[in-house]
Amino acid sequence: MSAGNDEQRHAGSGVQPHKFIPVPGKPPLTKIFVIQIVLLMLVSAALLLIDGTVAKSSMVGGAIAIGSNWFFARWAFRYSGARAARQVAYSFYVGETGKFLLTVILFAASFAVIRPLNTVSIFSTYLFMVLVNGVLSAWFCGIKGRQKKES
Repeated sequence: MSAGNDEQRHAGSGVQPHKFIPVPGKPPLTKIFVIQIVLLMLVSAALLLIDGTVAKSSMVGGAIAIGSNWFFARWAFRYSGARAARQVAYSFYVGETGKFLLTVILFAASFAVIRPLNTVSIFSTYLFMVLVNGVLSAWFCGIKGRQKKES
């Protein structure tokens, strides 16, 4: 969005657009989730060469991590801006609570329904995908954000 669009949007509202203060934006969620899904497929395909149960468990653990993070992201980034502070706080609260509950329910359902299941594989891939999400979020919002400001 250009500065002209910002000025038009805020015209008459009494709110001045930010010209010198960088405002953190929403991370590129689609890119992050696509990279995670591709990485999960590659990891599971490689594990399929070792053992089918390990590969299946890996896919389930990664899917739980990606699915719960997707749920959180859909809720957390619904609102932005100082005027929507209450909605931002509420959406983060609902997103985080829902993410936790969804994770617990999906793990419980996985252990109840899927047989055989490799517990080490499901939990290690879940943790790996959580770490990948954090690294990708930091990369896209932190490092790439700094490169744009320096340009």
